[in-house]
Amino acid sequence: MSARARALANLYRRNKVTKDGLKRAVADGVITSTEYREITGDEYQQA
Repeated sequence: MSARARALANLYRRNKVTKDGLKRAVADGVITSTEYREITGDEYQQA
């Protein structure tokens, strides 16, 4: 997991970033769909 993904995972656990925010991070190329799944436990589905 990348440093950015670890940072976002930490924020997600502290309720500072939502799933929608993480989806936006995937769309912007900040994290991968695999990292999204590792953080949330849900599959990334493009909106």
